[in-house]
Amino acid sequence: MKQHASGLRAIVAPLFLAFILTLSLLVFGCSNNTNAASDGNTNAASVNDAFNFDGVWAGQTVAGQTTAAVTLTLQPKGMTLRYGSPRNCELALEAPVIIDGRNRQYGIKAGTGGFCSKMEFGKLSVRQGDDGDSIIYEVRDVAGASQDKGSLRRSGK
Repeated sequence: MKQHASGLRAIVAPLFLAFILTLSLLVFGCSNNTNAASDGNTNAASVNDAFNFDGVWAGQTVAGQTTAAVTLTLQPKGMTLRYGSPRNCELALEAPVIIDGRNRQYGIKAGTGGFCSKMEFGKLSVRQGDDGDSIIYEVRDVAGASQDKGSLRRSGK
């Protein structure tokens, strides 16, 4: 019986120590991540806050000697980047790769021709703007060269 009790202690003691170590790592490790560093901009969301990218975003981009309307739709039912006149084309986007709470990257599946054809199978990077209300986008072609970039605001704002 004594031999059985000492064998049980040999098993329980390391398990208890592992439990205490795991618990202390969880308690002390998580407490360091809960304080967000201030970037001095009180209007922008903190680093740990997730930004809501869902919705329709709109703006303008330079298109030669004029500008073209840009509409970025990020909704579960469809994700597209659409250019108005003079470009008149649209890119279909894949589900995002979430880099962190303020940055996303979308694959570009296909375009409707024209200006959009050179961006097919490239990448769209989107990040929260410094003001906390806009997004900054950049479209790169399949080789990684930047084809368009700018700032967009939620449609209707």
